[in-house]
Amino acid sequence: LNLPPRIERHSFYGHDDWEYQLQGDRALVREFGLPVRPQGRIEDQLTCGCAGVRMVSFNYTWLSESAARTQLTRGMVMDSDRQSEPICAFILDSRLPDLSLNGEELGAVVKLGNFRFADNFQLRSVDPQQAYQLFNERVQEWLLETHPYGWTARGNVIRFHVPTHDASVVAECEAILHGWLDRIPPASREQLGLPEMPALAR
Repeated sequence: LNLPPRIERHSFYGHDDWEYQLQGDRALVREFGLPVRPQGRIEDQLTCGCAGVRMVSFNYTWLSESAARTQLTRGMVMDSDRQSEPICAFILDSRLPDLSLNGEELGAVVKLGNFRFADNFQLRSVDPQQAYQLFNERVQEWLLETHPYGWTARGNVIRFHVPTHDASVVAECEAILHGWLDRIPPASREQLGLPEMPALAR
């Protein structure tokens, strides 16, 4: 009797559609443009795909330079020898103009005429005119109320700049994405081919 291999699954409260892998796909290093590091690994990978949005979150870990130099003499690697970078990203079926909110330095600074917003956020974009629609007054007021993690959008990838890789942080970023796109006018959403927000709602 040949039984199929046992697949260990982990469930997350309120997120039954999330899938977890202890060791993730190393192709993600190339997909996200991450530098190739000594003994680089994709760890604790979370993925989910629904209605035009694919979520990918993981911890990218590697051997520190000092540990790589001493490994030959010590003969073992300890957890403290590894450095890490948390990745939390959402991949859309549609493309956005490159932009960032308290994120990477790209394009030019976009001034929306809201001094409170300017005191708390730096918005940059390669298409300032489009940024006015994507960060309209509704979006600005919501951002001032919630103060979310910053993010950078390049093409169809929206990456959040998070301090750690944790399921609760990923859930928060998913809610942020929903809150932002839900406040974009329907005409602009349709023009850019953005997903319908009810499909993302929890």
